[in-house]
Amino acid sequence: MRQLTFGDVAHRLVGDNARFVQVGSFDGLRADHLRHYVLNHGWRGVCVEPIPDSMKELKQNCRGIEGLQFVQAAIWTEPGQREIHYVPYDLHYTGGVPLSVLASSSFWDRHVPDMDGRRKTITVECLTLEQLFEKTNTTAFDVFHCDAEGADYEIIKTLDLDKWKPILAQVESKAMTEPQIAECEALFASHGYGTSRRRADLLAWRLDVEAAAEEAG
Repeated sequence: MRQLTFGDVAHRLVGDNARFVQVGSFDGLRADHLRHYVLNHGWRGVCVEPIPDSMKELKQNCRGIEGLQFVQAAIWTEPGQREIHYVPYDLHYTGGVPLSVLASSSFWDRHVPDMDGRRKTITVECLTLEQLFEKTNTTAFDVFHCDAEGADYEIIKTLDLDKWKPILAQVESKAMTEPQIAECEALFASHGYGTSRRRADLLAWRLDVEAAAEEAG
């Protein structure tokens, strides 16, 4: 059976004018699962990106779109400061670096290619999810999207699913071990979510919303 995609669930269960929280927004343009819905379906929400280069591009690519909040920080299990590794965005234009590499900022250097010494390390502010929600006055959201290059497993465990109850969640799973992915699936299942693995991501959606959609036809 074909595995469900983000688009499948977004179209069927979320619809227009949704609220989202996106951890790891990069430049808001390339390989961004949310951009289509921001531009065409009125989705609005919080975009979190720790790298200054990427945040600059993110704001530029989202200029003129009202209702978006931008937070330059990393999300982690505790507040404070941490080193993060990345390849500068401008090397895409001057050094032929693939955008897939530029999007790979991480707390762990093993997730970011050295690129012949062009990888950089900076110290960034870290917020917990609850601090992020308080900072942005977030009171509810329909979609949670996390692409945090190795931090996703720890981050998703700090999302209070009983409290926030997003309709749809997608978490990058490529850096997780099989037991970690299974643990995330069990976490979602215990809160009434269905799950589907899709390439490098784990997708989860609320089964009560799905049942209501099926009943409504």
